[in-house]
Amino acid sequence: MAGITVEVEDMIIQALGHKERREILKIISLNIAGSSYSELMGELGLPTGKLNYQLKQLEGLIEKNEERRYVLTPPR
Repeated sequence: MAGITVEVEDMIIQALGHKERREILKIISLNIAGSSYSELMGELGLPTGKLNYQLKQLEGLIEKNEERRYVLTPPR
């Protein structure tokens, strides 16, 4: 059984080390269908630029599904 790579571990630590990113992950994880950009913006109250930045920082942990909703990526 393979363990978590150093790169994945670093990505997780970076994400969890920031309050807004933790909040984004919580919001997305609570909705099985994922969360839309508008839903995230409404819940977080972040300006567009800041939300875009935080979503970019979470690449690898979240992705957009076919409905263009943010969902957690499956463990690899």
